[in-house]
Amino acid sequence: MKWIWRRSVNYRMFAYYYDMFVDEDLNDQYVSIINEYKQSGDVLDLGCGTGKLSVQLALNGYFVTATDISTDMLDVGYHNALMNDVRVQYFVHDILDTVNRDYDIIVMSSDVINYMNQIDDVKKAFENVSLAMNSESIFIFDTLRHDFVKKLDGHHEELLLPDNVFIWDVVGTNIDGQIKHNVKIGTETEIHHQRAFPIKEYTRLLDEVGLKVIKKVKNEDRFILVCKKEM
Repeated sequence: MKWIWRRSVNYRMFAYYYDMFVDEDLNDQYVSIINEYKQSGDVLDLGCGTGKLSVQLALNGYFVTATDISTDMLDVGYHNALMNDVRVQYFVHDILDTVNRDYDIIVMSSDVINYMNQIDDVKKAFENVSLAMNSESIFIFDTLRHDFVKKLDGHHEELLLPDNVFIWDVVGTNIDGQIKHNVKIGTETEIHHQRAFPIKEYTRLLDEVGLKVIKKVKNEDRFILVCKKEM
């Protein structure tokens, strides 16, 4: 199983190793689910990281706009698009800020929502997504399972990279559903927090902002939810 973590202004050095940890199977699952509802259209990939899903969607004929809060991630994403000879529009954007137009498809993949450590921030992110949807739009995101996050406490991993050593430790905090990632690459350390709320909390917040869950997929480590806007 591959683990990736994303939404943080602290991404610096790790951005340039990030693609080694991308879950390609999850990306394939996203493309398959999207294709069930939309075979073409404008996609907004919020919290795109290095744009691996964005590139995959562009290769499948979608017109993709990709955003992230980390400029280092976007630099790698731009390179990935060039290497695959596809056009992806990249922008710096915080998902807690509004979007200025509607999209046919909006995605937040690879546990982006779990970087919202406060329930009010989760709701704000959902509100912003709702504002960028019309009656035909779909919104697809995933969240780590609340019960699975607890199992990550104490996880330790060391990898010998081509030019460095990668050390990853995960510890639980005193906040329910929250874990802290300590990532050390060479002499540089980055710290990232994630939090998973029970799935009923996400569905409640979606309902409060006018989004209805039309499909729920349960994986070993996460739920994937497909939503439409209630008009």
